[in-house]
Amino acid sequence: MGIINSRRKAKEKEKRCFEQDLCPKCNKRWSSGYTWPILGQKCKKCRIFVLPHYTVPLEDLRDEDDE
Repeated sequence: MGIINSRRKAKEKEKRCFEQDLCPKCNKRWSSGYTWPILGQKCKKCRIFVLPHYTVPLEDLRDEDDE
């Protein structure tokens, strides 16, 4: 089993999240609503892999809207 298969199986167990990212190299900030807690994203400016700075499961955000 390779890294991609391991990540895919772990991703299936986790719930999709909203995340806020902060690149440690260029301090660029961005948000994404299509991510999983164990996966990061690539900074578009300096092209390094960045782990999420802050995550909230999308289900939690939906629950807040209902109240």
